Amino acid sequence: MSSLPKHLHARSAMLGSHRYQNTTEWFIDSGASDHFTGSLNVFVSYEEISPFPINLGDDSSVYVTGKGVVSLLLNQGRELLLKDVLYVPEFGENNLLSIPKFASVGCKVVFHNDRVIINDNGDEIASGTLCPKAGLYALD
Repeated sequence: MSSLPKHLHARSAMLGSHRYQNTTEWFIDSGASDHFTGSLNVFVSYEEISPFPINLGDDSSVYVTGKGVVSLLLNQGRELLLKDVLYVPEFGENNLLSIPKFASVGCKVVFHNDRVIINDNGDEIASGTLCPKAGLYALD
C-alpha cells in the first residue's frame, strides 16, 4: 500500500498515454478529475510542484510535475481562464478539460446527442463536439 495521501490516488485521466499524440486540441473529459495538459507553452502562469502520480484510463500511471493558469480563446471569441491546470510532461500536446472540475465550481454540464455545453450562471462558457475517434468531446 502506498503512503500517498488518499486524494492523490483519486486523481485520474481517461486519456491513455499511447493515444492521440501531437495535438493541441483540448478534449472535454467526464472521467478526468482535473484539467490536464502536457504542454508548458499553454500556461500564462506556472509553478513546479512535488511530483505525484495520476492513473490513466488504460491503468498506467504518469506524474504531475507542475500546475498553473491556462487561458483558452474559444471559437466564440470568449476567453476561458482555468486555474490549477495540472502539467503532465508525458501527455505531450494532449489536453483535457475536466467535467467534474467544472461541476465542482457550480457549472451546469449538458450532454445532448453529439454535443456538450458547459454553462456558468446561465451563460454558455464552453461547448464541444463528440470526436468518435477519441471517444471524447473536442472543445469548439
